[in-house]
Amino acid sequence: MTDSRYPELWQLIGAYFNQDFDMFGDSIEDLIAVYISESDPATRKRVIQDIERFMAENRGAIEEAYRREFGEEIDWGISHEAFLRKVEHLIHTSL
Repeated sequence: MTDSRYPELWQLIGAYFNQDFDMFGDSIEDLIAVYISESDPATRKRVIQDIERFMAENRGAIEEAYRREFGEEIDWGISHEAFLRKVEHLIHTSL
């Protein structure tokens, strides 16, 4: 674990969206579905809060802030902002 200001988001990205992501699936939707099945609603709410805080605190510089905070292991073919918004939406629909 890191001393990140976004601990739940950091945990999600580090555990599911890493070089071994294909253990869980082939798409963002697949990985989030596994995450949802393995996490409780309170944790998922904290991830959404982390995403919202990250986006607000880094408005206008999300791409650079994402690389600085989380690195860049996987290219999902969309911006980091779009990636975070998609993750947020998928998790939100599970609550």
